[in-house]
This record gives sequence, C-alpha cells and structure tokens, in this order.
Amino acid sequence: MSRRWILVLAALFAVMAVAVGIGELWASRVANAPMPPALQRALDGGARLGSNEPAFVSALGQPTLAGAMMGNLRTDGFARCDGTRVDQVQVAFASGVAVSIRFTPCGTAPPAPSRFAQTQRFLPADASSHPATFVSGLGDTAYRVTSATLARRVAPIWFQDCNGRDVPPGTASFGMTRQGGWDLTTGTCPQLG
Repeated sequence: MSRRWILVLAALFAVMAVAVGIGELWASRVANAPMPPALQRALDGGARLGSNEPAFVSALGQPTLAGAMMGNLRTDGFARCDGTRVDQVQVAFASGVAVSIRFTPCGTAPPAPSRFAQTQRFLPADASSHPATFVSGLGDTAYRVTSATLARRVAPIWFQDCNGRDVPPGTASFGMTRQGGWDLTTGTCPQLG
C-alpha cells in the first residue's frame, strides 16, 4: 500500500474517532439531562416497576385520577400537568404492586435518548443492563430486559406478550410513546400508541 493511501486511511479513522466521541458525548449529556420533577420525586421515593403502591403515593401524593378497576388491576394517575387533565405518571397496580408505568411530559417532549435513560431508571436495580431490541406484537419497536426482583414481586400472570401468551417471569419491556413519553411494563407488550 502506498504512503498516500496510508495517510488517507489514517485521516479517515481520525475523523471517525472524532465523530464517535462527539456522538457519545452528546448521548451521555442527553441521557444525564435533568429529570422532570415528578419523575425525580418518584425515583427519590423508591417508586419503580415492581414497587408497592405506597412508594408512589408517598413520592407523588394521592392519585389525581381515581383508579379504573379491572379485577385486581387498577390504574392511577399522578402529578397532573398544570391547567390540564393530563397526568404525567400513570401506574397500573396489580394487587398493590406496580406492573406498568407510563410517563407523559407536560409541554415539549424530551429527546429519545433522555426518555430511554429515564425509563431505565424506573427498572429494578437488578434489571439486565443491555436491553434487547424487539418488535412488539403491536408492531412497535421496544426494548426487553429481565429482573429477578420482578419475578419475585409480580405474579406470573402479568408476564405476557401482546397475544396473551406467557413470557418468562421477570421479563419487562419499554418503548417511546407517540405522545413524547414512554411506557414501561411487565411482559412484552408496552402500550406505545
């Protein structure tokens, strides 16, 4: 190989390294952007997927949306956006344990990397650290993790796919919603519409 080609390749690799570095810096700054206050209060209070209802009530106050009951599943809304009927945090509780958490921002939606990072912080600490990408039964791109804590805290019936088939206990999934937030749930059927 001629010296000229070696210099061209070296320059190309240098440009690629700088681009990767800039991309990683941007992603880390976005991912570490400040959390919306309601989400930070929830995290500070220990409210996560698989947590008991009192953790959410203690951190976010009484629900603003009276829970809709379906058997032993109830959905409550917390932290209403000012001047609206939109709750920033909606949590489905099964037998008093959080089996799904949905975040809807007040105002401008944060960038996707921030939402991705926010969602991961609401997983139990032992959740797999590298989510696997998949397409849900509803056709949405989503991410799947596993957690032994969830397998212990949540009844096996709540670990299902979009067709109602069982998935391994401890499986959770999440994705970005079209409203600029995110949805995190046990099983593999996040509601992203």
